[in-house]
Order: sequence, then structure tokens, then C-alpha cells
Amino acid sequence: MQNERRRSPRINYYLPLKISSTDKEVVTETKNISAHGAYCVVDRDVEIMTKLKIIMHVPLVPKKAQKKFHKIECTGVIVRKEPLHQPSRREPMTGIGIFFYEISDRDRKYLDAFIRHSISHAQ
Repeated sequence: MQNERRRSPRINYYLPLKISSTDKEVVTETKNISAHGAYCVVDRDVEIMTKLKIIMHVPLVPKKAQKKFHKIECTGVIVRKEPLHQPSRREPMTGIGIFFYEISDRDRKYLDAFIRHSISHAQ
């Protein structure tokens, strides 16, 4: 069994995500997410250690009548990448692992609570 290096639980969840670097902006979705990072797929090659501005709208737990999402803006860095081969697409696809390194304590706690709530309701 491999040692788990993650500091917080991770869930498979498709969460809309807008990421931008100094010269590019991409709208994608997470494949999985934790309070410390996310994995998603982008339609271009990217470099490890690229800094990203990230905007995500996390569903509220529990849902409130007027507001359905909690907006989180943070900064991340690409810590892992893998080329993905999809014969049906011409553009290169790349799976990227993002570490959230500038995120408010409030937003990290909210994200962690959302993930733990999702885990407890999936069982």
C-alpha cells in the first residue's frame, strides 16, 4: 500500500473552475478536489510551477434559499502534469495537479467542510 501524502480528504467532484496565468485563461472543471488542491484537464500544454489565479463556485452546505454558491478566489501552482491522449481531439489535452498556496483560511475551511459533507452524504 502506498503512503498517502495528502493533508486533507479528496473527492471526485466536477466543479467549474476558471484558471488564468499571465497570458491565458481557461474554463474547465475539476475531476477531483481537496482543501489543498485539485486535478483538472486543460486543452493545452502547460509548464510545471506555472502560477494560476483560480476562481471556483463551491455549492453551499447546507444550501440557503437565495445564495447557492460560495465564491473562492485563490492562487495555485501546477505541481504535476500528464499528457492525455484522446484520438477524437486534435488539441493536446493535459491533466494538471494544482496546489492552492494562497487561499484564505476561511475559504480553505469552507472547501474542507464541503468535501467532508460530500463524503459523509455519499456513504
